[in-house]
Amino acid sequence: MRHKLLPLLALLLYCGLALHQLKLPGFYYDEALDLPPTLQLVHNQPVELMPHDPGLQVFGRTLPLMILDYLGAVNTYLLLPVFAFIGASGVAVRLFEVALGVIIVALSHRLARDWFGEGIAHVTALLLAVNPSFIFWSRMGISVSSVMAVCSLGSLLALTRWRRRGGHAWLGIAGLLLGIGLWAKFLFLWWLIALAAVYILLELPRNQVSRPIFASIRESSRTLVSFSSAFLIGTGPLIYFNLRTGKTIENISQALNAPTDHGINNLHVLDNFRTALDQFRIFLDGSYFWYNGEIQSNPWAVRIFVTSLVIVGLLVWRRPRAEQRRTLAVLILMAAIIAQSAFTVSGIWATHDFILVPFPQLIVALAAFGLWHLADGGNRQDTKFRGSLGVFIKWAARVFSAVLVLSLFAGDLSTTQRYYASLVKFGGYGRFSDAVYKLAETLDAEQLTAPAALDWGLQKNIFVLTNGRVQPIEIFGYSPEPDEGFPERVAAMLCDGCVFISVDPRYAVYPRDEAFRQIATNLGYEVILDESGIFREHSGQPAYLLYRVHQVRN
Repeated sequence: MRHKLLPLLALLLYCGLALHQLKLPGFYYDEALDLPPTLQLVHNQPVELMPHDPGLQVFGRTLPLMILDYLGAVNTYLLLPVFAFIGASGVAVRLFEVALGVIIVALSHRLARDWFGEGIAHVTALLLAVNPSFIFWSRMGISVSSVMAVCSLGSLLALTRWRRRGGHAWLGIAGLLLGIGLWAKFLFLWWLIALAAVYILLELPRNQVSRPIFASIRESSRTLVSFSSAFLIGTGPLIYFNLRTGKTIENISQALNAPTDHGINNLHVLDNFRTALDQFRIFLDGSYFWYNGEIQSNPWAVRIFVTSLVIVGLLVWRRPRAEQRRTLAVLILMAAIIAQSAFTVSGIWATHDFILVPFPQLIVALAAFGLWHLADGGNRQDTKFRGSLGVFIKWAARVFSAVLVLSLFAGDLSTTQRYYASLVKFGGYGRFSDAVYKLAETLDAEQLTAPAALDWGLQKNIFVLTNGRVQPIEIFGYSPEPDEGFPERVAAMLCDGCVFISVDPRYAVYPRDEAFRQIATNLGYEVILDESGIFREHSGQPAYLLYRVHQVRN
């Protein structure tokens, strides 16, 4: 009975950690990237589509298909009931993301249980529940990471159930989730390729006694229709978007022939792979979250993972044949995704490795239980571990297996707690500062509904934080230096008493403040930045700036 409570303990532990200080760090632009259309739909306002999105006309309403050329509007629709019933806010968005995290922990436990048994499932879920990378990315919901993880784990679990029970329902669920995952972000293609690698390496070589994973598809047209129809429904918006525009394919083609916007040359395969491995290290030790105030990490995480990987590799052949194949499937999935992460249409970041949860934790659990069962000698007839030496080896193996799990658990929990201490101290750095809440409140209270934004990262999060009442207008232009049209855009926004908002120059992506001041002065305006227009981090360092403009009267 106590063992039955461990999954619940993992869920409670995750919720306790993920919900702690939920407003910190500040509500970030990328968290709101796909949510302005949600608010516009809730408020029955015209939906502003991305530049290339043709939209879909339904009952007189225009529905968005994509947020970026490679990022679908999945979260846009998932948040509709949340905003409709409890309103839009940073906390509402993060509560929803934590709810997805709960689903991921539950799916991780269920998949590990179905593949390897309850003990390994319990350990996997508990390790995942305290992992800092999982906690901080799942609660911030950047780049629809959680949605992709739900789709990857859900599809794998559905395929497992279909293999064991048959029937079209499970295969249909798998197809639908795979389609939705691909629509959510084209990066999900990594998962589809990884599944194909598992099939080619593990299923095709099997003899006819064991049914290949897609044997029934070949044997039954109804099964083929079930899977294909569900997949096409899930990925339908992405297909329609590309039939109309071809922009996703064009985006990928450009990434093959020229550096991405973030300077990644996909032809530099070895350099990119080394970067991908380093980002995987960051994913393991949790050292990504500089914006929480201080970089923290679990110094033992990588060593524990590598040690566990070696142990699993050495002991995999001692496991029953079915578990051998599942262990190899986990290794192939991880290897395939890490290898593919060296190719990108944007940058090579540890955030992309979120799709791997909970496989690193599962590897550690497999290693620990492998050592434990090795210490048991496999069966009662095994004579390896008899005598005093055998007793010593047996207990040494058991102690080492416990150390693997407990040290990773304690190290990740400590890292997570240290991050929260940093958040209390700093409140987040720069664009992640909780000063964004005060900025949004000020704009809303003064009914400054359309301030001009002089830098990136101010529009969508403020729009959500004010429930659509304040919509900053981006005038900075996406170029390193002010483009030829920047003075004209500034002039169009200038008026007596209007405001311009920006980010402190330390954090500027597109520095425009000095150019803006000069343009305003030349046109006869005075730009005022007083203390009421400076929104500071906990340290006192400015994070956001609000310029008030007044016309100079002769």
